[in-house]
Amino acid sequence: MPSNPLLVAFEAAASRPQEGSHKVAIRDELISRFSFAIPTSAALAEIALASPSGVIEVGAGTGYWAGLLAATGTDVIAFDADPPPSPTNPWFAGGTLWFNVQKSDETVAGGFPQRTLLLVWPTIGAQWAADAVRSYHAGGGGCVAFVGEVAGGRTGDDSLHKMLGNATECLSCRYGILDVACLCGIPQYFEPTVRVALPHWPGFEDDLTIHRRRRSRPRRRLLTATRRGRTND
Repeated sequence: MPSNPLLVAFEAAASRPQEGSHKVAIRDELISRFSFAIPTSAALAEIALASPSGVIEVGAGTGYWAGLLAATGTDVIAFDADPPPSPTNPWFAGGTLWFNVQKSDETVAGGFPQRTLLLVWPTIGAQWAADAVRSYHAGGGGCVAFVGEVAGGRTGDDSLHKMLGNATECLSCRYGILDVACLCGIPQYFEPTVRVALPHWPGFEDDLTIHRRRRSRPRRRLLTATRRGRTND
């Protein structure tokens, strides 16, 4: 595996008894230097396996995941609407790039359907990740690698999770919950096929999930990649 200083720093912080506020400060500092999510060799290998024609990362931030993937031999291109060290990027202003992150919005995903679309910790409640998936699917894209929390968590919005197959029912209609959007009109484009557990900061539950384009066939059981499980698409 290529050098992974974020994982090393996380493991060092996790091994030391610290107050919660101190760990929050450490997490924030490491996010600004590296990434919201902590890659592992298993996660990188699973993305590479799903990506024989390469990866396009949208919302790449510092390009940390893209850089590690490229170091494994995967063909990667990365984009962000506001790449570091832009002063208008709230998390990565003044940060250092780990990979060549080009400036473009989420619609660029539709131009690279042969590549796997990588989304790492898309902004909570924001629409750009959902728009990237729409563009990618419309262009014929077949595989999304999503790094984040489950539906209702702190990554992406409800429409993103519906399209990825993480949210299979409309809580607004089924349970009469008024403060969530109705998802009935949003199609499910992909379905989760493999999950790889990632290291978590306390209170967070972000993992890698590989999603394949939905076909007209019965839904498959999600495999957990603790044993390098995968489907045969």
